[in-house]
Amino acid sequence: MNRAMIITVGLGEEASSTILFSIKKQNPVMVLFIYTDESKSNLDSLLPHLQNEPIKIETRKHNEIDDIEKIAMKYSKFIQELKEKSFSSSDIIADYSSGTKPMAAALVYSAIEHNIESISYVYGTRDAKGKVKKKSERIHSISPNAFYTDRKMDQAIHFFNNHQYSSAIEIVDSISSIHPDYEEKVSVFKKYSELYMEWEHFNFENAFTILNTVSKNKLSNDLFKKKLIEEHKTTLYKLQMTKDACEEMVFDLYSNAYRRIQEGKYDDAVARLYRCLEMIGQVAIFQKYDIKNDKFPYSKIPKNLKIHFKSKKNKDNTVKMSLLETFQILKEISHPISKKFFEREGEIKKLLHVRNHSILAHGIKPITQKKAEDLFTILAEVFDLKCTTKFPKIEFSFI
Repeated sequence: MNRAMIITVGLGEEASSTILFSIKKQNPVMVLFIYTDESKSNLDSLLPHLQNEPIKIETRKHNEIDDIEKIAMKYSKFIQELKEKSFSSSDIIADYSSGTKPMAAALVYSAIEHNIESISYVYGTRDAKGKVKKKSERIHSISPNAFYTDRKMDQAIHFFNNHQYSSAIEIVDSISSIHPDYEEKVSVFKKYSELYMEWEHFNFENAFTILNTVSKNKLSNDLFKKKLIEEHKTTLYKLQMTKDACEEMVFDLYSNAYRRIQEGKYDDAVARLYRCLEMIGQVAIFQKYDIKNDKFPYSKIPKNLKIHFKSKKNKDNTVKMSLLETFQILKEISHPISKKFFEREGEIKKLLHVRNHSILAHGIKPITQKKAEDLFTILAEVFDLKCTTKFPKIEFSFI
């Protein structure tokens, strides 16, 4: 494997020997040395030992040795130079065996920022002066992938907890190299993100299929409570088996609208609440007549409303009812749900007027948070609606 090393050159008699040990053990094809004016002599003493080795040598001088922020910014540019020479993150080793503490900290930070493959450090038995004794040297290597994966997953969890599942998936897909210890857990997280994304889009069958598969993975219980997953499996089973409007779908749609309010998507929320109200009437009609209200037989229209619907008859003698017409028919047959509707008719109509003039309906006016919340509250009060489906949140560090 063609690997490159980036190494800080510090002061001290043992700097050259420590660096040479690390290079010979890790066998790079290229080394980029970072030195200062003060450590130039150490660099000069070690370079002759490498002149017969098949290693390309490059050097960069940077005299800042105290300000970690400035050092890290410069070291990050040096790592980027290696990447531009066709060395990927997985091909680069950062060695901080030599150099000041700020230099070491800056190199480690820069390495983690670039997600490079390995960070190494030479250690061993030390003498009375604190120097590593010869022939006791050992290389300790760590992979920044764990830190990188953790940081990326924190971002993905933030989006997941805010119901932005497509963004969570994008974050996971952007992780260039997932730490091996976390690959399965990240995979399970992505599946749950896909599941709830499908659910948000009302693709109940797809969501149920994903949940039925991923819930069998033992890591599911590390992310969410088993009881919640089983509840969601039951809910999705009912929803994906439903071919027409039903009470389960009304409650699911109401819960979906609540999540849109939480996101600040008030126009989307009201569009869902309008459909929810419409569906309440449709379910009541279907339960009474076993007929859908978009193909309702004119012959079954209550006598007092026949004149109103006469002009709306289709060629097959059926009518398609609007939301208000649906509740008017329910009122004529004394359906209890219509009484609830007409008791608050004035308030409901005012909010429906807002919806009708919104940009997602027939107008261009955006809907405010208050209007969305008012309609949400009225539907709860009039029809006893509740958010029966609560999507999970991850409340702990992923790694």
